Amino acid sequence: MKKSEKLKEGIYLPFNVLSINKQKDVLKSLVERYKKEHQAISYKDIGGIHASMTNVSGSLSFYANIGWLIKSENKYTPSENLIHYFKGLDKERERNELSELLLQNCSVVKEIILFIKQKSKSDRESIIKYLGTKFDFLEKDKKSLNRLLDLLTSLEILKVDDDGNLFQEEVEKDTALIATLQERQKEKVEFKTIPMLATQEKVNIWIGIMLTPEMSEDQMRKSIRIVLEEIRKLRTR
Repeated sequence: MKKSEKLKEGIYLPFNVLSINKQKDVLKSLVERYKKEHQAISYKDIGGIHASMTNVSGSLSFYANIGWLIKSENKYTPSENLIHYFKGLDKERERNELSELLLQNCSVVKEIILFIKQKSKSDRESIIKYLGTKFDFLEKDKKSLNRLLDLLTSLEILKVDDDGNLFQEEVEKDTALIATLQERQKEKVEFKTIPMLATQEKVNIWIGIMLTPEMSEDQMRKSIRIVLEEIRKLRTR
């Protein structure tokens, strides 16, 4: 990894001083202060609660860059997704929404996911070495890259095996189906798949999956998993 050259513009990394859990505490403090005052919050307003003002200021910039916060005149307003992540009832849904924002707005994360998909799993050092070559990162960026990997595991975008390798949990082969449905969201039409199963008794069973554009990706995946599990049960009878 190189030790010179500036970090390319538009490539965002988390603050390297605070752990991701500590940074989440800072974000939660900002959300709580915002809910109380109903106005944008300065880093000075929450400095000293979980970290010094300097470290709070350093932490918040990354989350503004990825869309979790809205920055204006050095003050921050939490996104609706971030508010609901800390205050809402459906934390899994909001976690997925925040994950989507991270994937959309952070090119480094996209490269991490692509790299791991190619390798099926990888240790941190190999990932960081690859990113260093891809983005010309500095030696001092290693800690921030590790923080980013911590964020991905905390959001469950990546999992960690017993050997400390990172991988993306395999989901049943429903990715293409969901992608197709999402492409049709603009048209606001319903999409239905009706796979046919022939059992050992030669009875044809039609199984339908009704999915609509209003459903979240997580809801779609759960519906498909249920059907696939029922098919598996039928095959083992």
